Amino acid sequence: MASKKLSVFLMVVFMTWSYSLRAQNGKHPAINLSGQIFDEYGNVLGWISKEGIVQNAIDDRIAILDKDGNAMDGRGQRIGKMSKNGTFHDAQGFLVFTVAEQKGQQCELIDPQGKIIGVVHAHFKNQASAIHCLYSKMKVY
Repeated sequence: MASKKLSVFLMVVFMTWSYSLRAQNGKHPAINLSGQIFDEYGNVLGWISKEGIVQNAIDDRIAILDKDGNAMDGRGQRIGKMSKNGTFHDAQGFLVFTVAEQKGQQCELIDPQGKIIGVVHAHFKNQASAIHCLYSKMKVY
């Protein structure tokens, strides 16, 4: 039992490390399968929970993402909205990025000029706005 837990732990560590290297080499912010959010240098900025809570690296709650795609701060103010078609618009309605078709287990985030601005694990493509929330550095509590 202990060796199985160790194997799973080592596998998660390896996957996190290898994804971190890819994020670092690709020079794009990223979300890995564990929900960890990295900057373009491979540093952990924070994470997103299964419940849609975005926290920074020091456990401050930054945003809450609901099942309708809304990103809200702690006062209930809208940060932005992720639509069903894979576009994310900020609170003013400006297009920030579009989630591209899945390639393997990753999806690229493409800005309005066609530039890749991030990469997310396919599991988190509907919560890709978590990157925007962290980069906005909005503390909600």
